[in-house]
Amino acid sequence: MAIVISAFGVGLLAALGVTRVRANEERHHLAAQRAAAVVLQAHIIKSREWEAVATGDVSTVEPDIVRAQATLSRLIGELSQSDGTAAILGAYLNGYTSAIDAEFAAIKAGDLELAHEIDEEQVDPLFESFISRAQQIEAQAEATSENALQAGETLMWVVLGGAGLLAGSAVAFSDRLRRRSVIKTVEARQDQRFRSLVESSEDVITVVDVDGLVSFYSRNVQHVFDVDPSEPIPAINLLPPDAYIEWRDADARARETRCNAHIELKISHQPERHIEANGTQSSDHDEMVWAWRDVTVRRRLERQLAHQAFHDRLTGLPNRTKFQEHLDQSLISHSLDGRSVSVLLCDLDGFKRVNDTLGHAAGDELLRIVAQRLTQCVRDTDLVARLGGDEFGIVIDDHLGAARLVASRILEVVSAEAKVRGHHVLPAMSVGISAVDDTDADDDVLRRADVAMYEAKALGKGRFAVYSIEMDQQLALFAELQPELDRALLHDQMELRYQPIVELTTGATVGYEALMRWNHPERGVISPQIFIPIAEATNQIASLGRWALERAIKDATAIREITGVDLSMHVNLSVRQLRDIKLVETVEALLARSPLRASSLVLEITEGVLLDDDAAIEQLTKLQQTGVTIAIDDFGTGYTSITYLRSLPAKILKIDRSFVAEEPEAEDSVSLLSAIVSISSNLGLECIGEGVETQAQLERLQRIGCRFGQGYHLGQPETLAAIEVAYRSDGLLMDATPF
Repeated sequence: MAIVISAFGVGLLAALGVTRVRANEERHHLAAQRAAAVVLQAHIIKSREWEAVATGDVSTVEPDIVRAQATLSRLIGELSQSDGTAAILGAYLNGYTSAIDAEFAAIKAGDLELAHEIDEEQVDPLFESFISRAQQIEAQAEATSENALQAGETLMWVVLGGAGLLAGSAVAFSDRLRRRSVIKTVEARQDQRFRSLVESSEDVITVVDVDGLVSFYSRNVQHVFDVDPSEPIPAINLLPPDAYIEWRDADARARETRCNAHIELKISHQPERHIEANGTQSSDHDEMVWAWRDVTVRRRLERQLAHQAFHDRLTGLPNRTKFQEHLDQSLISHSLDGRSVSVLLCDLDGFKRVNDTLGHAAGDELLRIVAQRLTQCVRDTDLVARLGGDEFGIVIDDHLGAARLVASRILEVVSAEAKVRGHHVLPAMSVGISAVDDTDADDDVLRRADVAMYEAKALGKGRFAVYSIEMDQQLALFAELQPELDRALLHDQMELRYQPIVELTTGATVGYEALMRWNHPERGVISPQIFIPIAEATNQIASLGRWALERAIKDATAIREITGVDLSMHVNLSVRQLRDIKLVETVEALLARSPLRASSLVLEITEGVLLDDDAAIEQLTKLQQTGVTIAIDDFGTGYTSITYLRSLPAKILKIDRSFVAEEPEAEDSVSLLSAIVSISSNLGLECIGEGVETQAQLERLQRIGCRFGQGYHLGQPETLAAIEVAYRSDGLLMDATPF
């Protein structure tokens, strides 16, 4: 009897010890399951966070992430009760969610570049650290659970010995039954929780065993895969062969290295699809949990966003950012293998007038037309970009000679007549060219091309100029002359010279154009092409313009007294003078003090600046009302339509020298010149051909019916004294102005 009682007592003690050990095993097994749930929930957060970064929109994913964060916090709290080391996950989660908050704040502020930077430098590393720590806790809990189970069984056999075998076995058997019941209850609860998490996810969740069999997939599986979700299937049935091989290799690597896997599969069907997959090893190391998501729409949106980031929305051309990137790459290639690189900067001449006269919609349409024409002028390997406004840039991976050919073709193709919202427009473009040197940086190349472009504009627009060191020297000269120009009027260094305007059939002089010269005490005679741009840039043009106007009226009176003929006097006005609210008052005051008839004073304004603003038209109208004559200078180089020409208060058109200088066999130019003369006549306007330098040009103007001309072939600019001498000695033929 004592032996039985003793055996029973020993058996009872053994059973209690085993029960305690196995309770510990259950606790760690449950901790391992909770850690696995933490890993899965973190992957769900990561996929939604990445979607926000890719689309630049947090509104659709933020609620899901908030719910998932709350679930994670609860799971970590439960896990910490059974495993004290899991408390560190809370700190990781706080850092991870704080980084996501900063990332989302950047997205909401529209700073996607900062958001991507936060994602790469903070969010991704913190996510990897969090997942790594959670998987460590899961692995440790599983190992501890397994060790506890083995220790319980060993304890039972050692303590019981032979005498207590029966009693201990009975207790152990009873304990196993109870443990099995508890495990089933816990596993059922965890399985239900796992399924709830899975079914609430937008991702398709699959569990794949080591043999490639999908043993579990969520009910939304058909959102991504065309399969029947009623029974397990091989993973090979989910994907096309190429995509399956790529996924299978990723799955194998993850199992071998015991690391997470991330892969994006491109399904080359019609239409093309992109599927993102994230794999995590489960607590049963024979299985992988894969979360799948169709990201086709996201990738399409990303491509659209990337295209918008590097392309101009209006024209579809690459933008300044893409241009800079391409130029940088070309410069690198040049430095490595000496490849030739040239840059062209192209600017539409007088584009503002199209916006002002025809409207911004017409201006946009013209920009699209010009963009298409520019792309026709280059090779596929060259880059045409819209840099902003009406400025375009071209990078040519070729030598300067090729760039010249491209520029010539641009001038020809772009200048063809364009029909814009029912209006016929003649675009013109100025082009600056710069070739890359060995020591160039990108800003040097662009600066030089910009200098060349403005040189082309200064030469008369509608042409190209190649950068030369002399252009920079010219800029340096401008800097030197600017302060000296202030003193030029005070020291009586300015003078006017007068070039005759001739009636072509009789050869009689009918008027003069006043041309300003600067008699510099050290540099000699300085051309107005040099100092007028300086004066306009520094507002010195106001004082120079008033002086020229006053002197021209005075000299016109003197010429009338010398010849007895009432000739016209042409004086150029700048844009700044037109903007002077006292201009009309000044002209009236000067005419009031002079016997010169108001109609004999002809004020010229270039077509290129005619419509810079509405105030210019108003000023011209007011000037005409004083009785003076208005002339449009350099006509033909801009966009002025015939319809608009009728509304201008002009009486004279001065045809730009570029039309007059064309060779006789240039039929298009002759036809255009003839058309300008014909239309002008129909509108009651007189035409003056500028730049007549040969007899052939003179005769061509006569043939097309142009009555008047001006140029070195007809007469050079002369001082007032020289005109008087010539008249008195040679008896110059003069006739009263017909204007």
